Amino acid sequence: KAGEPVRHVVHSTVEVVHGPLLQMEPASLVHALSVNATSLVWLVAGLRSLMQRGSTVLYVTSRGGRVAVAGYGSVGPAKSLGEGLVRYLAVELAGDGIRVNGLAPGTQDTAALREVFGERTGDVIAAAAAKNPSGRLVQPRDYTAMARFLASPEAEMVTGQVMFVHGGADLLG
Repeated sequence: KAGEPVRHVVHSTVEVVHGPLLQMEPASLVHALSVNATSLVWLVAGLRSLMQRGSTVLYVTSRGGRVAVAGYGSVGPAKSLGEGLVRYLAVELAGDGIRVNGLAPGTQDTAALREVFGERTGDVIAAAAAKNPSGRLVQPRDYTAMARFLASPEAEMVTGQVMFVHGGADLLG
């Protein structure tokens, strides 16, 4: 309802611009960076007056924010920026008892993955599954459990962090 307190905010949006960074139209890249990262600031600013002690903000990111992934140039660098914004917003809001964290689920079949990799999506998914030491890809139940924890009072002292939920996928070279 309008005017009611906002307890939990989730930023989970992505815009993909295809092609190498150096060949992207500048305006398209700037727009993707805005949608994929800086919109987190505007979202929190717009909801700030409705947030209260115990409210949480969750930014959905990916491993592409930490490592270069071919074809992910409009998303990965933006996710890296978003992770930095998580830390800064966490510091700004901590005194008011509002927590800000990031959540990076592992590879899974999503519309964004299909948008980035197109016809190669099946190969990307198969390679990620084969590389994962846990023997499978992440499922929604895996990362929603982490999201619930981060939104819970038990995570009161967890803020400014990015939690990876991927079954150890980044542990092997």
